[in-house]
Amino acid sequence: MALVSKRTPMMWMAWTVLLLLTNTLHGCDTPAAPPTLGGTTAVTVAGKKFTVDVAADDAVRMKGMGGRTSIAEDGGMIFVFPPSQSRIMGFVMRDCPIDIDILYLDGAGRVLSFYEMKKEKPRDDDGSEGKDGDMGNVKYEGRLKQYSSRFRCTFAVELRAGSIAKLGVKEGNLLTFDVDGLKRIAK
Repeated sequence: MALVSKRTPMMWMAWTVLLLLTNTLHGCDTPAAPPTLGGTTAVTVAGKKFTVDVAADDAVRMKGMGGRTSIAEDGGMIFVFPPSQSRIMGFVMRDCPIDIDILYLDGAGRVLSFYEMKKEKPRDDDGSEGKDGDMGNVKYEGRLKQYSSRFRCTFAVELRAGSIAKLGVKEGNLLTFDVDGLKRIAK
């Protein structure tokens, strides 16, 4: 014997609302995990979401994107500086075999300046330009073009070359990311 139930229009409406609510809630974004040293975080630039590596300590900031031969269309790196290191910055294309876009940001994530940084001639093969920490390295570092933030900055974001132009980024634009979370982990 089967149980037969009579479905009223009110029951159908209740089931429909429940189904819609379930589908709506299921599709919501879950809160992002807080950024961590060596991890990634989301940065939104002119409406486009990027998943970028976090460079929040001296060793990672110094290496940056050096040695990378490609950057995903929605990838990159965010450099975070503690308050004691917030100053006018100058980035160079140290050991970078590809062009990279850079955006310098204030402590709120507002664009101060930006550039398309061009790849540099690699270190001389004869060893005269040394390795990081070597005396010969001074020669190499001295020939690299510096790209200035022009103002005190707290963050710098590096993206695939051409991203800034493609997105129409302007000075004063606000990027969206976990500003406070990144500031907390900066060393």
